[in-house]
Amino acid sequence: MNKLLTRLVFSLFMFFALPAQAAVREYVRDYEYFATSLDSEYSCRIQAIDGVKRDLVEELGTYVQSVMKLNRDALGNEFVSEDIVTLSAGVIQLEVLQERWTGKSYWIRAKIKADKDEVLKAVKALQENHELEDSLRESNEDLNKARQLVKALRQQLEQKHSVEASRLLVKTYTESVQDIEVEFNFQSAMQALTRGDFDQALASFKQLAQQGNARAQSRLGVMYQFGIGVEIDYDRAYSWYLMALQGGHTRALALIGFLYERGLGLPVDYRKAAEYYQQATRAGDALGMVRMGYLYLTGVGVNKNIEMAVRLFNTSAEASNALGMGMLGFLFEQGIGVDKDLARAISLYRRAANKGNGYAMARLGNVYLLGRGVEQDLERAHGLILASVRRGNPLGIAKLGFMYERGLVVARDFDRAFELYRKAADMGAVFAWFRLGFMYEKGLGIGQDLELARNWYRKAADYGHKKARKRLQKISEQDD
Repeated sequence: MNKLLTRLVFSLFMFFALPAQAAVREYVRDYEYFATSLDSEYSCRIQAIDGVKRDLVEELGTYVQSVMKLNRDALGNEFVSEDIVTLSAGVIQLEVLQERWTGKSYWIRAKIKADKDEVLKAVKALQENHELEDSLRESNEDLNKARQLVKALRQQLEQKHSVEASRLLVKTYTESVQDIEVEFNFQSAMQALTRGDFDQALASFKQLAQQGNARAQSRLGVMYQFGIGVEIDYDRAYSWYLMALQGGHTRALALIGFLYERGLGLPVDYRKAAEYYQQATRAGDALGMVRMGYLYLTGVGVNKNIEMAVRLFNTSAEASNALGMGMLGFLFEQGIGVDKDLARAISLYRRAANKGNGYAMARLGNVYLLGRGVEQDLERAHGLILASVRRGNPLGIAKLGFMYERGLVVARDFDRAFELYRKAADMGAVFAWFRLGFMYEKGLGIGQDLELARNWYRKAADYGHKKARKRLQKISEQDD
């Protein structure tokens, strides 16, 4: 394990292309961690590496921000989230140069080097698989939580404890430090993926999971669910999630619930999904809250309960869950269960979009597309919608179809619009159902077919789409 950590690398992803003339930047820093009575040589080493890494990343961030400022338009209309600087788009490696354990402190010297070619390679990998970005963002959040817990446990040292309490404190402390190492390995695995050398990183990560670390088990489940460096395998994902759950990692409840909700390797079972989400909610997991809130909003698997949906979305948003922010924004935009408040909706969409949430990007893009509560900005709308499409969001796909149908920013193309609407419709986008009805009613790029128009309108109307109901009524009046 120490040998692996000596060659520790971590991934930072920035969504920009460095200029061709940019020189390779190299930073070297020292860091010394002083042991407490809770520490072992292992825990000291992990925290020394973490300390030097944070110092180096902070300095690199200044350079990254300057490059971002000079290359703001490098992605054209692509939406760039605010936290992308810390995620970065290039593989920035941390190399341990020297280290020394004295028995009382752990001293380490390390360097990072920003290389343009590695940046561009990682950008390509990130663009092809947004799960890399999302998983890294979640990993960073969990890393910060583990750091905060370690800090809190160190502060508890100042208090007097019984022998049994002290043992528990040491055990919790050691597990929290190991959680930091898990996130190091997870990010190392993603960096290895971008350079095509995943096997060694995956093997070391599996070793931690097989030793019983619940967080590592959960991370492996995510890898297999989304195909991060491995073939998608829902059965393996489910198995690792079960292991993580047995080890006390409550996030696994929401992850298993999602497999049941979407029928990923398991039969679709909304009631079972709801059971897992409810358990996750009771355990305080923000993802479980927002998924449960969605079931209450739609009445799938449970009785429809708008009040509960509002409460759960609000709680998850307060816990900084991006999807929760996006869903709460939708409620404020539409006035569902709350007073209509466009300003608050837009604020929530922006916060969630800046955390990489595809749904919020689509909703915010639609706001700019329609000039709803903001000045209409078609270019900005297009960038946000493209970013949501990359993340596979059904609403974003449907809205991109609308831009092709109307010739907004892009050239008018009914065939492309129809193709996007069909894709979004198959994913359950109500807006796509309505637009397909309109295209069949008017014969836009396809033969006019009022019966098919009625079918699509009716489907959208059944989900509360008001314009679909009006179009159905109009067609009926024409028939009369």
